[in-house]
Amino acid sequence: MVDALVVLLQTNPALGLVISFLLIAVLACVPFMPTPFVIVGLATQFDWYIAALVSIGGSVFGSLIMYSISKYWFTSWAQTYIQKRPKLNASSKLVAQHGFTAVLTARVLPIMPSAAVNVIAAIVHVPFIAFLVATAIGKMPNTIVYALAGSGLEEHFSTTLLAIMIYIVCVGGIARVVKQQIGRK
Repeated sequence: MVDALVVLLQTNPALGLVISFLLIAVLACVPFMPTPFVIVGLATQFDWYIAALVSIGGSVFGSLIMYSISKYWFTSWAQTYIQKRPKLNASSKLVAQHGFTAVLTARVLPIMPSAAVNVIAAIVHVPFIAFLVATAIGKMPNTIVYALAGSGLEEHFSTTLLAIMIYIVCVGGIARVVKQQIGRK
């Protein structure tokens, strides 16, 4: 599948970008999917900024679809479930009250899968505009790093790999500290 996508990108770049956008939109709706690999692959075929724009656009689009579906289909049931559990209810209210910050933090730091952020934001009533802006801003740093890594992968493989590993360790460490702090409250 990856080889077919590479051939498509090389022979018909515009169609390849549209398919990449849609693929990333779908991946934004499914937990634990390898979106960074798609971004890196896209950046090996296009300039890093094109890969980043297509990836951010697709990811935000997919997140908005998942948010909208969750808001329409799951909110009523989820709110009934949440209200029966005092700790969950308190956490839900806190996330709703600080929706922009909560979504932005979850996007920048890999605290939970993107699909979970989409669903949780919808069912706790994070306002649509706050969700949209926080998602767009929050997706930028990681996506840009992956796109830059992909663009330098062929020429500077070991340096790029080292930079990616350092980035993952740093962001993972920060995420772990944030998770521990959240767990204490």
